[in-house]
Amino acid sequence: MRKTQLIFAVSLVAFTSLAWPQAGARQAALEGYDPVLLTEGKEVAGKDSLKASHGQFLYQFSTEETRARFQKEPDRYSIQLDGACARMGAPVGGQPDSYTVVDGKIYIFGSSDCYKAFIAAPGKYLESAQPHAEWKPTAEESRRGGAMLAKVLGASGGEARWRNVNSYVEVRDGGPSRPGVEVTRVVKSPDTFSTNTHTGNNDSGTLVRGREGISMFRGEGRRIPPAFVSATETNFFSHELLTVLVSRSSDQFAGSADPNELLVNHKGSITRLKLDAAGRVVSVTYRARGREKSFGEIVTTLSDYREVDGFMLPFHGESAFDGTAVPELTFNVQKYVLNPADIEVRTQPPAKIREL
Repeated sequence: MRKTQLIFAVSLVAFTSLAWPQAGARQAALEGYDPVLLTEGKEVAGKDSLKASHGQFLYQFSTEETRARFQKEPDRYSIQLDGACARMGAPVGGQPDSYTVVDGKIYIFGSSDCYKAFIAAPGKYLESAQPHAEWKPTAEESRRGGAMLAKVLGASGGEARWRNVNSYVEVRDGGPSRPGVEVTRVVKSPDTFSTNTHTGNNDSGTLVRGREGISMFRGEGRRIPPAFVSATETNFFSHELLTVLVSRSSDQFAGSADPNELLVNHKGSITRLKLDAAGRVVSVTYRARGREKSFGEIVTTLSDYREVDGFMLPFHGESAFDGTAVPELTFNVQKYVLNPADIEVRTQPPAKIREL
C-alpha cells in the first residue's frame, strides 16, 4: 500500500532538540496554510482574521467552515505527535513550517535530513505504523506468567523482599564507546521517573511525575508536551528490568509459548524477558527506535549479576538492534541503591522551570 499521499517541499531550518515557544506564546504553523485543506491535499492560504490555537501552535484558516471543522476535531487536523519531529520522535521537537502530510495527517521535522529520511519511508519512523500485539492473555497464560514472575523474583532476592522495594537509583557508565559519560536513573513507583546524563560540565535529563514532564539542562527545566511524557517513560524506563520488578502489577504479566519467556505489558508497550533455568533474566527484548531512528527490535543481554543488599542484580548490558550490535548501548552499572533515603529530593523538579 502506498503510504505517502501528499508531500510538500518546504524550507527547512536547522535542527532544534526542543523547539518550544516562550511561555504563553503559540507558534504560527504551516506557513499560514489552512491545516484542514492541507490534510485533503490542497495548499490554501489562511486569513489573519481566522485563527485557532491547539497545543503549542497557532493555525490560520481560509473559511469559517474549515475553522469550525478544525475546532470540532483538533487532534485530527493539527500537527501530530504534539509537535515532535516525525523521524526522531519525542523528545526532539520539530519546526512548525517544516511539514509533510501522510495519510491525511500533518507531521513536522527538526532538520532537512529528518525530512528526507522520513518521506523516503514514513512507515519506518511512525509508531502508529508498527505492529502492535493485542494484550489478551488467556487464563492459562496469565497463570503461567505469574509462576514465571515468582521464579524471577525468587532468583533475584525473593518475592517477599521485593514487596518492600518501591524505588531505586541506578548509576551506569556510557560503556567503552562513550568514555566520561555517567547516566543516573531514578524510579519511584508507580509513576515517577528521572534520567540524568552527566558529560564533562553538562547535565541534561528528563523528569516524569505522573502526567507532568520536565526536560532539564544545567539545572533549568522546561515543561514538555503530554505525548513527550509518555514517550520518555516508554523509551527510558518501561523496558528496564528493575522498573519491571519495582512497578509490577497483577495484570501486567503473561507466559508465552516459550517456557522461558515472560511477557510484560506496560501501558501497551510489550517487553519480553528471557529467563535461564534458575529464573534469572538473561535478556530483555522490545521494539523501539534504533540508531537511525527507525523502529526495530532491541535485545539487551544482561550479565555480571552481583549481590546488592541481598538482591542479585545485573551489572553489565550489551544491546543489538535488528541483530546488529550497538556499542553506544553497552553499559556497566556503577551502583544500585534500593529505597534511597533521598528519593524525594531526587524526584523534585528544578526551581526554575519554563512553561510551554
